[in-house]
Amino acid sequence: MKFYRHWIKCTRDIPLPGTDGKMFPMSVYGHSNISPEDAKASGQRLLDAFAKRIVSQLSPWEYDRDDRPIREETLLELSSRNIVTRNRYGAEVLNSTQLVFIDVDGDLPSGKGFFGWLGGLFSDKSSEDADAEALARVARLAEKAGHAQTHIRVYRTKAGYRLMLLNCDTEGKYSGDLMKAFHADPTYARLCRIQNCFRARLTPKPYRIRQRKIRFNFPETDAEVLEKQHQWLAEYNEKITTFATCRYIGSLNGPNGIAANDAARYHDERTNAMTNLPLA
Repeated sequence: MKFYRHWIKCTRDIPLPGTDGKMFPMSVYGHSNISPEDAKASGQRLLDAFAKRIVSQLSPWEYDRDDRPIREETLLELSSRNIVTRNRYGAEVLNSTQLVFIDVDGDLPSGKGFFGWLGGLFSDKSSEDADAEALARVARLAEKAGHAQTHIRVYRTKAGYRLMLLNCDTEGKYSGDLMKAFHADPTYARLCRIQNCFRARLTPKPYRIRQRKIRFNFPETDAEVLEKQHQWLAEYNEKITTFATCRYIGSLNGPNGIAANDAARYHDERTNAMTNLPLA
């Protein structure tokens, strides 16, 4: 899992080759879990590497682009394997190497081919029937993926479904094979790969609750920006109490209802998953 307590912005003017001394201003963020000084040293090493690429007339920004950790503020450490952060648009995210989260946009594949899909378009199911069908589809996907005995909690989201696999042995690492097997959203899968963990958004997307847009560029040092963020969060935190980020609909190969795992239970409480609040 790629998360760091210390981030330091490092800036340097780097001479451009063949321009008679013209300088290129470059800024990077060094990171560390040891100290601010170690984060600064990390930033200087990044600048050294980028400078070498510029001298070789290579683009510095293509260097390890997908390997750079996402800069997010750590809000809470539930354990060494479960960390809550705030993403760039203000929502809280659970990052885990213990729980496997898979977000699926749209409907779950039926596994019944074209005519099964066509029939689904014209079905008129109750919410209970729809939930039962979703669980059956997850079960079919799990069997094909070799996880027929895996404990899976299934949630409905605003845009589709979220799966939480609790006894899935990934050795604490991101698994692209799992993402493909359960038809994960590609953008979501990419973010998980970059951070080498599984991510679950805990609080609603701001636009879905008519919350004005803001950007969290961590670490922020401007006092005026910090005050605006503080005001935004006060409004946001009040609004999210009347919405759910996902809704629990049932489990496979495990008990239904309140989760026994501490991190899973925190997820359910923070997302309001055990309520009937509107999804956002």
